[in-house]
Amino acid sequence: DGETIVLAPHPEIPVELTFAPPLPKVQGGQDFPDAIWFPTDCTDKCNTTRDAEVSMIAIHDTEGDWDSSVATLQNDPGKSVHYIIDFDGSRIGQFIPESYNGWHVGNSYFNNRMVGIEHVGVASVDDYHAAMYAASAVLVKDIAARHAVPLDRSHIVAHQEVPDGVNIPQSSPPCPDSP
Repeated sequence: DGETIVLAPHPEIPVELTFAPPLPKVQGGQDFPDAIWFPTDCTDKCNTTRDAEVSMIAIHDTEGDWDSSVATLQNDPGKSVHYIIDFDGSRIGQFIPESYNGWHVGNSYFNNRMVGIEHVGVASVDDYHAAMYAASAVLVKDIAARHAVPLDRSHIVAHQEVPDGVNIPQSSPPCPDSP
């Protein structure tokens, strides 16, 4: 509310400790160079290998804001995703390398073949910004180019289009009905 807080100097604290350290990168850099790297432990939330090539991209929305979504995806067990895009398209973050099998659609067959992207916002209330869609399109095209994923609705799907179940065979494609 426009308040100003003034802290007295603390000469006992070395100046190099007063700046935020640079965020670490994936060994060799993020898959998407403009992404903010969020170090994420895979324990109980992802696999560090895949059994299949990436052939799909899953689109999600967080149902929350940036800070709470980042904290949840970085720390909560049982869920992970590769990327997050802020509500206004100003930030893209990456939690795990694309070579990792993220747990984001509730179906291990599809998780093993997908890169997941979360979009910050609440679907029932928010009007998503054009800038978020533009940032998402840049990221999707980049992922698709690196993995030879066709840019069509059979290969870029919404979370709710993936069949429920732990390991559904390939003969069960994503649901054809879109929201």
